[in-house]
Amino acid sequence: MDSTAAILPSSDRRGKAPAASAILLPLAGLIAFAALAYLSIALTRGEGRIAVVWLPNALAVAFLLRFRVPQEAFFLAAMYAGNLLANFYAGDSAFTAGTLALANSVEILLAIRLVRRWCGPRPDMSDTHDLGYFMVAAGLIAPMCSALVASVALLVSDGLSPTAVLRWAGSDALAMLILAPGALVLHDALSNPRMPTPREALEWLVLTGCGTTLTLAVFNQTQYPLLFLVPPIVVAHAFRLGALGTAFSTLKVALIALVFTQLGKGPINLLPVPMAMQLLVLEIFLASAMVVGLPIAAVLATRDRARMELDAGRQQLALLADNITDAILRFDLDGKCTYASPSVETVLGLPPGDFLGKSAGERVHPEATRAIHDVQEALLTGKKDKERFTYRRYLDAEDGSAVHIEADCAVAFNFETGEREGIIVSARDVTTRVELEGRLKRATRHAENAARAKAEFLANKSARR
Repeated sequence: MDSTAAILPSSDRRGKAPAASAILLPLAGLIAFAALAYLSIALTRGEGRIAVVWLPNALAVAFLLRFRVPQEAFFLAAMYAGNLLANFYAGDSAFTAGTLALANSVEILLAIRLVRRWCGPRPDMSDTHDLGYFMVAAGLIAPMCSALVASVALLVSDGLSPTAVLRWAGSDALAMLILAPGALVLHDALSNPRMPTPREALEWLVLTGCGTTLTLAVFNQTQYPLLFLVPPIVVAHAFRLGALGTAFSTLKVALIALVFTQLGKGPINLLPVPMAMQLLVLEIFLASAMVVGLPIAAVLATRDRARMELDAGRQQLALLADNITDAILRFDLDGKCTYASPSVETVLGLPPGDFLGKSAGERVHPEATRAIHDVQEALLTGKKDKERFTYRRYLDAEDGSAVHIEADCAVAFNFETGEREGIIVSARDVTTRVELEGRLKRATRHAENAARAKAEFLANKSARR
């Protein structure tokens, strides 16, 4: 499903954006951002100025990276207004509310601009390149810049504290690393659904059941620090279920951990620190699980794509090699044959195995020895890059007549270095053409001889008169 088409009404697709959609979409963004911002503040801000778990920025970035919003600047302004309302409702002064909302807007705008510039409009979280750049842009650069803007408000309200600035950047970065990639992966899975194979379905059931049971066991107790049991669950999902399984597992663990931690249970409550600090530790733990799991899934997905592309290339090459009529041979820089297509036997009269590992000068008809040697030398020494010539085949036809081969030879260059790697030869049987050319030459000679004889006869006759 095209995400762009999914968010716009049909009239937008025809180029007629109605005024209603231009108002309703930003209004929905305002309400959603305000609700998520206030929820984050109310649940995790505590007595301080910084919400430990900040949901709206990560979800806004994920939304804007998957949906093309008309008049995006207006939509960003609406989210700023929603953030401003949430800050006012939470008790911030006008200056503090406006500055902190601006800091979040800077983070969102910078994240989407950098990710789009480095990864394109639709970054793929199952691709190592896109995932790496997303983590740098949205999980590092954008939160740090946002923290610098927020430091102005923190300076005015509480006095500038490096710890507070780092907590702002850290909480935003952790939310970006946990929520945004997971939301992107889940959206892509829902946009392009496919039925799992029976084996995949069984793996989903087993891993989900075992992982959920173990996670519940870890967080439904406060006696033992068993957090180390959870990362292997995410890693197992990454290896067996890919990016979607990793995102699903991490979000599931996050939900279970957050609920039980808020209820006073789980290993996090063994820490003798305030709830805000416990939530920060929990967020760091979940981010580390996602940062470990998603790259593993991305590496495996990239490897699988490369393997599929390689297999597809091999299949196409095999299809061409099996059906091409010309004989295709490849020689290395030493003049040894490293590849011979199946059609070699039809054209050259010998099976491909008889050519592999042998030089072009072996099993050559005496009439063709000199020509083949000269062409090979010219190509390998760099005098020429291409050459076409006709020579007599080593094996004659069954009736003993000569078989003539036309060969197109070209130097093969390394794509990256530009260095010569060998010679590619495409050969075909042109016996019929050579015979016709021979007959034509003989007929031409006969005609010329006849014309010359006639001219001499007429000249002699005229002289006698």
